[in-house]
Parts: sequence; C-alpha cells; structure tokens
Amino acid sequence: MHLIFLFGFLAVFAERGYAASFTFCKSSDDGCLVKNIQSAITSLKSGNSEYGLKSLDPLSVDKMTIGAGSGPVQLVQKYDHLTLSGLTDITVNKAHYDAQKKSLQMLATVPKVTQKGHYALDGAILTLPVVGDGQSTITLENVEFTLNFQFEETKKGDQTYFKIKSVTNSIEPKHMTLNFENLFNGNNLLGDNINKLVNEEWRALYNDVQSDEGCLVKSIQSAITSLKSGNSEYGLKPLDPLSVDKMTIGAGSGPVQLVQNYDNVALSGLTDMTVNKAHYDAQKKSLQILATVPKLTQKGHYALDGAILTLPVVGDGAATLTLENIEFTLEFQFEETKKGGQTHFKIKTVAHTAKPNHMTLNFENLFNGNKLLGDNINKLVNEEWRTVYHDVRGNLESSYAEIYRKYAQDFFDKVPVDKLFLN
Repeated sequence: MHLIFLFGFLAVFAERGYAASFTFCKSSDDGCLVKNIQSAITSLKSGNSEYGLKSLDPLSVDKMTIGAGSGPVQLVQKYDHLTLSGLTDITVNKAHYDAQKKSLQMLATVPKVTQKGHYALDGAILTLPVVGDGQSTITLENVEFTLNFQFEETKKGDQTYFKIKSVTNSIEPKHMTLNFENLFNGNNLLGDNINKLVNEEWRALYNDVQSDEGCLVKSIQSAITSLKSGNSEYGLKPLDPLSVDKMTIGAGSGPVQLVQNYDNVALSGLTDMTVNKAHYDAQKKSLQILATVPKLTQKGHYALDGAILTLPVVGDGAATLTLENIEFTLEFQFEETKKGGQTHFKIKTVAHTAKPNHMTLNFENLFNGNKLLGDNINKLVNEEWRTVYHDVRGNLESSYAEIYRKYAQDFFDKVPVDKLFLN
C-alpha cells in the first residue's frame, strides 16, 4: 500500500532540528538511535507547537490515493479528510544510520493502525463492479514495517540540516479489515456483500496494491545502470559488456538442426534497457520485470556442425548475433535462505522471454574459411531470420535466462533481503 506518508512527519522533524531535545548518539550506536526514535514518536503524539509539528496520533491527512493493482483490484482508491490513529503505539525494533551513505533504516511493529475518512471508488474488485462515495474505515493489525531514508545535507544560515532525498517503505500486516459505507448509493444488500467479500479476501487484495511499483521500476532501472562497470563492494563483475565463459543454444525442432556452442562470449547493450514495469509479490516471493532493450549484441567464439534450412553447416570461429528492439521479460521465483544470521534470496527458477523486431547473424570461418559457401549461409540465415529465431527461441531464452540467473544470484548472495529496497 502507498503509505509512506504515514511517516512524513519525520521529514519535518529532520528539517526543524528537533533532535536537540534528545540524547546525542554516536552514528554507530544503533541502541541509542532506537531509543531516540522511539522517544521522538511517543513525544509527538500531541504534536509540538515550538517546532510547528501537528499531532501524530491521530495524524490528519488532507488527501491520499492508492493506485489500482495489476490483479483483482481494478480501481483507484481516492481518500480525503483522513485521520490515522495508532502510530504512537509503535515499537521500534531496530534502527541503523550509515554516516557514509547518509541513510537511515528503521524496522518496527505497530499493533494497530486505523485510517478513517471519506472515500470515492469506481471500478472493479475481484471482477465485480464497485462504485461508492462515503465514509470508510481501514484497519491494519500487527503491522511489520521498514522505513528507509536517503539524506543529503543542506545549509540554513550557518547550520547543517538533513534534506530527505528519497524514502522507501514496506508494510506487512497480519490482518486487515475494511468497511465502506454508502456503496452503490446506499444499496445495503450490494454494499454488505462487497464489504464481506473484501474482508474475506483481504490478503489477495492487499498483496495486489501494497507494492509501490513505480518505485520498484526506478530502483531496478537505477541498479541496472549503476552495474554497467560492476560493483567492487559486492564483487559483481561488469554488466555491460557481460562476460560469459560458455553458453549453448540447443537445436530447434524445425529448420535449425544443430547445437550452437559458444565460449568467451561478451553480451553488450543490457544497461541500455528501459524497465517499463515491475511487480514483486511478497506472498509468492516472485519478481516480474517487463522491459525493452534497443540492441543486444552477443560476440564470441562459436562451433557449429549440423544443418540449417536443410543445408549442411559446419564452422569454428568468431560470431556476432544482434537482437534489436527487444520486448524483454524476466520472472524470478525466490526462496529464503539464512547466511550468518541474515536472510537472503535464493533463486529457485527464472523464466525469460525475448521478442526482437530484428536479428542479424554473422559466422566467420564457416566451412573452414570457404568464403563463397560461408557468405551464402550468412545471407540465407539473415534473410530467414524470423524462421531461424522462431525455431530456437525457447532454447535461446533458456540459455540467456541461466546467464541472468547467475548474475542476479551473485547479487542476492551479497545483499540481504532487508537491504534490497534501499535506494
């Protein structure tokens, strides 16, 4: 759910210098930081007139919107004149400030958060049409949440303050209840049935709208771009070009009756990817990425011995394969594993599709350097590229999927789950 605003008061808190009221902590003293954050939240229950901070509990919110999901929740939820209650009952379990990165992470639990206010709905839930305008109550119980701030320093007068560059959060309740009054213009029969349904199916509905997919898209895009030259801190090699020792593209069931063996391969163009959509399902532990890649070029040594389009083909030399304007999908299925007291993702499966608008191929030294035969085969496979690609597409996608799995697993082995959504 898009509930980052729940803790928006911390932005004001940071800018107003309210920390002067608390014990100073060493940046490495996480225990002291936990106590200070806990104290700040408790003390702000009724607000603070000196610093112009409004009441935190209940917290008044003028407007908020929860976007439609990609599954059963096919409507935008619009709310106004809201109050949020229960925030100061929070228990801060862990906090860590990284002085070098200027980032703050907080993990906490809240027994109950209740949102009350006016709503407007018009769309569908679980394929059923839903329309309404009235009062609503949403309650999240036994909430586990994380909140991650990225700061930059700014000067005001001769003093230095924190300015919040970005904030991400995750919110995982053990239970949720919802009540929308005046659904279907006051039709109690229809309204009661919808309220009953959304409460019975609350988990599916929550999972559909909980993720900030826009933030996820930006984070994945940023990660891919930043890994162009690799990352020495995490021991990750460059992503562009990506070096691959060996790869095999199996024979097709039609015109491509040969196995393509490659070694010393370099894949170029991955970091020019545009991530269009991303969705993480916390319950299923799955991640789906939809993207476009302008050009992906594979260069390396090849060995072929078989037939293409009924013609015998044999060769051993340098090869270049280029896919252009690719519609690209990746779907990861994870399981959690423990390493040194921390939880990491292990990739169980990965599925990949690549649909190019064009493909070009060039195999050098075909037929032991016979240029006439080699040029004719290269011309033929480029003229018939769609037929060739269609026949080996599944095997090519599987080979690339394994390459992407290995690189992604190297990343997940280094970065624990609770750090994955830090910017």
